[in-house]
Amino acid sequence: QQLAGVVRCHHRGTMAPRVHAGAASIYCRGPLLAAVQEARLFDDSKTFVDLPMRSDPADVAHAFAHLEPGAAREELADFVALHFFPSPDAALEPCSPPDATDAPPVAEMLPRGPAREWALALNRLWPELTCHTSESALSQPQRTSLLPRAHPVVVPGGRFRESYYWDSYWIVLGLLACGMRTTAAGVVHNLLDDVRRFGYVPNGGRVYYLGRSQPPLLTDMVAAVWAGGAGGNEAWDWAEIERALPALDQELAWWASERAVPASPPPLMVASPCPRPHRDGAASSPATGGAAAVNHDRSARGAVVGEEVGRAPSLAHLSRFSSADESPRPEAFREDTATSASAAHPGRARADLRAAAESGWDFSSRWLRNAPSVCPGEAGHAADADAGGGLARIDTSNVVPVDLNALLFRAERTLARLHAAAAAKHAAEGPTRGYADVAAHEARARDLEAAADRRAAAMRRWLWRPEVGDWRDWHLREAAPSTVTALSSFAAPLWAALVAPASPEEKAMVRALRESGLLMGAGAAATTERTGEQWDAPNAWPPLQHMLIRGLDAPGRAEDTRALGRQVACQWLASAHAAWSTSGFMYEKYDASIHGKGGGGGEYVPQVGFGWTNGAILDLLSTYGADDALTAEMAMATAGDVDRAPETHQ
Repeated sequence: QQLAGVVRCHHRGTMAPRVHAGAASIYCRGPLLAAVQEARLFDDSKTFVDLPMRSDPADVAHAFAHLEPGAAREELADFVALHFFPSPDAALEPCSPPDATDAPPVAEMLPRGPAREWALALNRLWPELTCHTSESALSQPQRTSLLPRAHPVVVPGGRFRESYYWDSYWIVLGLLACGMRTTAAGVVHNLLDDVRRFGYVPNGGRVYYLGRSQPPLLTDMVAAVWAGGAGGNEAWDWAEIERALPALDQELAWWASERAVPASPPPLMVASPCPRPHRDGAASSPATGGAAAVNHDRSARGAVVGEEVGRAPSLAHLSRFSSADESPRPEAFREDTATSASAAHPGRARADLRAAAESGWDFSSRWLRNAPSVCPGEAGHAADADAGGGLARIDTSNVVPVDLNALLFRAERTLARLHAAAAAKHAAEGPTRGYADVAAHEARARDLEAAADRRAAAMRRWLWRPEVGDWRDWHLREAAPSTVTALSSFAAPLWAALVAPASPEEKAMVRALRESGLLMGAGAAATTERTGEQWDAPNAWPPLQHMLIRGLDAPGRAEDTRALGRQVACQWLASAHAAWSTSGFMYEKYDASIHGKGGGGGEYVPQVGFGWTNGAILDLLSTYGADDALTAEMAMATAGDVDRAPETHQ
């Protein structure tokens, strides 16, 4: 399946191409970056930092130093035209995957009809989203912001012209559904190379994304590609698994050391928490127990976060998103500068904007300080000292997220399983491999299980609300649970199997989810807050839909739980299909309240393409594509009054 004029993808051996430090001096900091971004030479701040240079960074910096201070916008535009290529495409070249096929397995298992035609159409998009690093970028890495790759990448699409960490999980699932295991393996190899080079997987494949990661899904990708596949039925590739294990261990060690909740909490901002109503409507004080016992029950929870009182699990066993870099993100330089200008502590606000980008949820009400800080219906003044509103109240590093810790719990458990399987394999091989390998893998498996148990216990102590039956992010600064109802607090714990199947806790969670206001007619919204930010209502994001559906409709779950998963699957798939049928586009996000409508909000124009959407849908079609309920839902959604894509998407 070769695109006209497009070469086949190259796999350049097992050695990752080098990254040149000089590129950061132009793309990540310095007077040239500030001047170009402040002059608004490009509508999108990301455009400039994606342009390759025509000469080395030192030469570009030297030439810029000879411009008159405060050069006019026209002079800056001429300078950029002289020293930079006009398009980012000079660093990445489209290529045709060698394992692309016109008969993908996911389509072959479906009966003739709209679901099958859709699967075939999505399969044809993979070559359009696949690229490899150009020879010029490989030979002169100092001239581009791109992180050179040994293997082809599958990009999301639109303005996202590089690989992204957590996007890659759903892209891998979609590639596997289409029988493209070689391409999927290359995507995973690139991320493993990142860990070996940097100690972690960067946010994305650009030098300006270094210093921050994204939700940790690499262990799940390795398991999907080499340890039984997404369905657990494929043969294990032990050579690849054992080569990957040290990098997977290294990544989890980075999260444990670099993103642990600090031992000392920040100063409290609220004198006392609001009482929270029980389901019968009666108010109760948080001091009555459970994860709601805050401040105010500090003697029971420990005066310091790192302390254990009795046998109570410490918050220090949990992780958060954070950043020590207080400079504006290069790809959102103007936006970060404007947002932080109205914050009481601009540098801290910029660091928390970076931390929110690390979460993948950039941006959401989840990362703002709880507001209002007085109880509903009471008079008073907010304790928030920031002069600005909205994102100026961002406080990401002081939020302990449910989803991050659920994903790390799942990664620890999965990696423990891989080490235990490696130990069993070596034991079966006998002395030819040496029993030291067996002992090392067994010890590592025990350590990971213990870490997962500690994390789960701490999550249940601090993030679980037994009186409501849901999980909530925890605000360190306010020593209180978040006031934001977020889909991540349902989807991630269910998908990570933090709640036992068919348990009372599962029943309580499903009841809380049904009553949350998150479930709408065309999917599940990111939160119930309508702020204009893209990770809030009414947007339905593919990764959250996929996690929620797979978490609900998992083997062993109660039948009503599984039925809800199937219902959400049919509604969201039908909405995405209606949008595609009408516009021809696949969106990065959808409107959960209107069938066939793409999502909106945020700091950039909504994008189409779209890697993780295609991957999540192809994987779900392998389960639900032949379901009569989906066929009926698709017919109704497509026949409805569906909004067309704005011209700006084309």
